[in-house]
Amino acid sequence: MTAFAWAPDSDTIYFTAPEQGEQPVFKTSVSNPKVEKVMGAFNDELQATADGKLVFTRSSLSQPAEIYRGSTSGVGVARVTHANDALLAELDMNPAEFVTTQGALNAEVQSLLVKPPGFDPSRKYAGLMLVHGGPQSAWDDAWGYRWNAQMFAAHQYVVMMTNFHGSTGYGQKFVEEISGDWGGAPYKDLMAATDWLESQPYVDKTRMGAAGASFGGFMIDWIATHTDRFKALVSHDGVFDQRSMYGETEELWFPEWEF
Repeated sequence: MTAFAWAPDSDTIYFTAPEQGEQPVFKTSVSNPKVEKVMGAFNDELQATADGKLVFTRSSLSQPAEIYRGSTSGVGVARVTHANDALLAELDMNPAEFVTTQGALNAEVQSLLVKPPGFDPSRKYAGLMLVHGGPQSAWDDAWGYRWNAQMFAAHQYVVMMTNFHGSTGYGQKFVEEISGDWGGAPYKDLMAATDWLESQPYVDKTRMGAAGASFGGFMIDWIATHTDRFKALVSHDGVFDQRSMYGETEELWFPEWEF
């Protein structure tokens, strides 16, 4: 759960939670604790109004957050603000595409793909794999101000962001399958996604790169010692010594749980 709001009836709770690269709105109630999905997309900062409406922000990988309003049944959703329209009119950004590949443990693994501005399928572009941190986190079809895929795509990269084992939004079992296996299933998932990206006719497989921070940095270090398929690697504040991390962190529960 990332945001929640009590309805005026003091019984119903509306909330957002990650689900397969999005953050839909769900509802449940004290009297009937069954969870129902109200609407999809990536929503946040949820509020329930006295007249039975929901007010929330919504964004995507090609649109910064704006305020929306709709009914508690999820119909009649309308955009309220247009704070970024003038700026976005000057930009060329492609929406995210969802890609599914066969990963480790015979699991289907989802990635988000962002193509560069002015994309021409007859051209050959460099490919870039972005690796998220956490590791219990995820890439979403949502706007962000750190590791924004559009910034990389603007430099003529085809960007792929894989939600490997350990990512949230795909069930608790999928999340837990990274613990004690940081370099196992997640690495296999990423290599399978890289295989898919390299197989696309518009990607030059001789110009592949990968970048990540935190756990993503750990994975970049792992990649550097396990394959030479990438021409460039960027490791930002990645864990490179788990013993040192254990001695320096105040979150001892984390390394004790993970390792």
